[in-house]
Amino acid sequence: MMIILTQIFIFQIAIAIIVLLITSVFFITFFRSKKRFVEPINQVFLDQLVQALGGMDNIIQATKEHQRLKVSVQNIKLLDANSLKTLQLAAFLKGKEVTLLIKNQPEKVLAYLNEQRKGV
Repeated sequence: MMIILTQIFIFQIAIAIIVLLITSVFFITFFRSKKRFVEPINQVFLDQLVQALGGMDNIIQATKEHQRLKVSVQNIKLLDANSLKTLQLAAFLKGKEVTLLIKNQPEKVLAYLNEQRKGV
């Protein structure tokens, strides 16, 4: 009698572990499979960003570090903090270097700045 109860108990624990594994795999795949909507970068945003940075003549260099864009400028007085707030960009100033937190597609913003700088 004791052996039968032990076997039933082990069987119930095994079923509980299997159910737990299946549900955890389901939740992990369900929550990871959601793709976040990435708002596209448009030309108006890029133009407003350049103007907020004081124009293309004010931009010396731009580099990317993760989601941050580091922009070296010639004259920090030409920066427009209100425009950066309007664009919903967090900006940090250190000397003549502005660090911008760009949430969506910082690579495209960097490519645009570098293309425009070549034209100046």
